Amino acid sequence: MRKLYFLLILTILSCSNNESYDLNKLEGYWEIYQVEKEGQIVKEFTISTNIDYFRVKEDSTGFRKKVAPQLDGSFIVSKDISNFKVSSNDNSLHLIYTKKGFNADEIIKELSQNNLVILNSEGFLYRYKRFEKLDLLNE
Repeated sequence: MRKLYFLLILTILSCSNNESYDLNKLEGYWEIYQVEKEGQIVKEFTISTNIDYFRVKEDSTGFRKKVAPQLDGSFIVSKDISNFKVSSNDNSLHLIYTKKGFNADEIIKELSQNNLVILNSEGFLYRYKRFEKLDLLNE
């Protein structure tokens, strides 16, 4: 009976390590507020002039664009776009970018309705919060 109990606990613990994310939560505007490396804060942002916009399609492809929020609630959208493919392996979710011979692999460490944490291949950890649109001109 003890062996059965031990196996049950081991199974539960191993299953709890499997990360599963709702990719629909990635969709939208994200404001970076902190960058870390090796557990140390590299930079903190009190306000960001550029916001990352993520779009994910049903076929697990998507893109990321930089946008600049305006006082009226609109955005100035950059022409640059970073396409990615979502891949799930090693119990983690990856964003794989390929652009003109440049490849990058980012790992989503946390994804919730209001928080996003991404680890890039250089070891930088980017912490985002869901961006809330400005509309200062109509208030």
